[in-house]
Amino acid sequence: MMRKFLLLLGLLTCPLCAQNEVQANIVTFALGAPPGGFKAFFKNGDEIQPFGANGAGLGAPIAYNGPKKFVIRASEDAFAPPPAGQQVPPPLALVDLPQGANNILILAVDAGQGKIRLLAYDVSSQALQGGDYRVFNFSRSALELNLGKKKLLLKPAQNEMMTDPSFRDPNTKVMEFIVYKYDGNVRNPEPVKRSLWEHWNTRRVVMFLFDGKHKGEAFGMMTMSIEPPLPKPAAAGAP
Repeated sequence: MMRKFLLLLGLLTCPLCAQNEVQANIVTFALGAPPGGFKAFFKNGDEIQPFGANGAGLGAPIAYNGPKKFVIRASEDAFAPPPAGQQVPPPLALVDLPQGANNILILAVDAGQGKIRLLAYDVSSQALQGGDYRVFNFSRSALELNLGKKKLLLKPAQNEMMTDPSFRDPNTKVMEFIVYKYDGNVRNPEPVKRSLWEHWNTRRVVMFLFDGKHKGEAFGMMTMSIEPPLPKPAAAGAP
């Protein structure tokens, strides 16, 4: 009877374990400089690997296979079971990863007082297709983006997809790009940026908008392409 009970328990818990596992490529980006001397590690499968993020660009893709709850700790030893009678020390930060995504963007946000906050977003090849943009407004102003015939208004701390059937057109190469900034009660703002935009229907782009760093700079902007995950290698001996 006990053997049958354990077998049934295994059948019930294994699907639950599978639901809590994530297999995806992870890319990272830092909002604000990490605290001086910041070091962190995460568990990837059976390995402990260093975690890094910077504000100069996306980190190299990480082939991740692990729990849905992504945890970073201060050292490799911090992942070891604690001595008897002691509790596991709290992690530096953690975040639930989106399931079913083959690409995940993790933002490391400077939370002040030497602390880091993690945010995770689905940038899979289904959610962010070729020619699409995922725009993050990290500025303190509402910004309206006009790309070709497409318009997108973003409040502070808001992020949205910017997509349009015209973005799939392989012949679309150059479009007009205009940004309006809404400050206070301004209802009809003047454009703060107007330029020509080179668009590629194959690129999957994330765009970060910030407050301007210099006097007279209305806002800052960074755009980066996210490469689709490489296909998984065929199993040995497979036809």
